[in-house]
Amino acid sequence: LTMDWHLPGTFSLNGVIKSIALTELVHSLSPDGSSWFESFPVITLLNTSVAIQRWQDGGYFLAAGTQVDHFGTFEIEFSEVSKRTAFTFGFSLQPDWRLPMLSSVFDVALLRDLTFRNATLIASSSDNPNFSFRGLAPQSGNNLTPIAPSNPQGVKAGVYLNAELLLTADSGDALSTVAKLLSGLDSLVLSLAIPADYSQTVFMAQI
Repeated sequence: LTMDWHLPGTFSLNGVIKSIALTELVHSLSPDGSSWFESFPVITLLNTSVAIQRWQDGGYFLAAGTQVDHFGTFEIEFSEVSKRTAFTFGFSLQPDWRLPMLSSVFDVALLRDLTFRNATLIASSSDNPNFSFRGLAPQSGNNLTPIAPSNPQGVKAGVYLNAELLLTADSGDALSTVAKLLSGLDSLVLSLAIPADYSQTVFMAQI
C-alpha cells in the first residue's frame, strides 16, 4: 500500500487486493448495482492492483485491474454519476474464452463452440459518452478500450461483446457453410449488445 498526498491538493492511494469477488467489489462501492449484473458469472479477482485518487475539487477516480483465468485482462473503474457511484468494467478476452462462460443461455449447439479473436467484453451500469479505460491493467500493450464496431464512442448501460468471429470451413456446422460461401475470409465482425432493456438485445455478424 502506497500513498501520495500533495497538501492541499490531490490525494492518491495505490495497493493490491489479494482476493475479492467481482460481485463483492461492485456491491461495496456501487450498492445500487444494475439488474443485469445480478446474473453475471461468479468471478474471483486475485492480486488486483487498485488506484484511488481524490482531487481538491471533491472529484474522485477509483480503478482496479488484474488477470482473470479463462477471461483475460480485466479493468474496472468507478465514478460518480447523478450523485450515485457508477461502474464500468471490461475484459480483453483470451483466445480460449467461450460464450457459455458468460451465461448458460449460450450453452447450446452452434453458440457454445464459437471461437473469437481480438475480443472485448465491456459492461457498464450507466451511459457515459466520454468514457475510456485508463489502462491500469498491468500487462503492457493489453489495455482495454471501449472503441468497438457497435459502440464507437464511450459506453452504454448493459453488456457488450465485440470480436472477430472465426470461420472454419471443415467444422461441419452452419458456420462452415458461411466460410465456404465467403471463400478467402477467415472471420466475421461480431457484436452482441445486451442493454439494460433486455428486449433491445442485438446479436449481429457482418463482413
